[in-house]
Amino acid sequence: MSTTPALVLPDAEHAIRSWLRGCDLGGASRKVFFGIPKEPPAVPYPLVVLGRVGGSPIDEIDHDDAEMQFDVLARAKREAALISAALVACVRGLRMGDRLGDDAVTSGGRIIFGPLWRPEDDRDLSRYVIGARFVLRARSV
Repeated sequence: MSTTPALVLPDAEHAIRSWLRGCDLGGASRKVFFGIPKEPPAVPYPLVVLGRVGGSPIDEIDHDDAEMQFDVLARAKREAALISAALVACVRGLRMGDRLGDDAVTSGGRIIFGPLWRPEDDRDLSRYVIGARFVLRARSV
């Protein structure tokens, strides 16, 4: 009986967060999280929250086609808009072979929607939502 080797894929969310923390996002630089921090005394706005919302492995070539959502949150709309524009520029600037964190390389990224204005009135926050798609694979060691 023949066995198929296991597919080795990077943790897309971790790789993209690590890469994005190295991008110039103005006031949100290095403040990229998987959720809004709950640590007192206050949340460190502005910030970016990311999460995987879709995509799947491309089995034939050991790549992961990851669809991500980014929520840019700030106290002022202008600040959220500037950070969103910087995030879009970072994604569009990715090139084949760029490293994402320590464990992944990418074939590039593209914006699939946004930035879309989605304020959070109950928390008095400005929010833009951006969707992006990344194709990545584990980096050879």
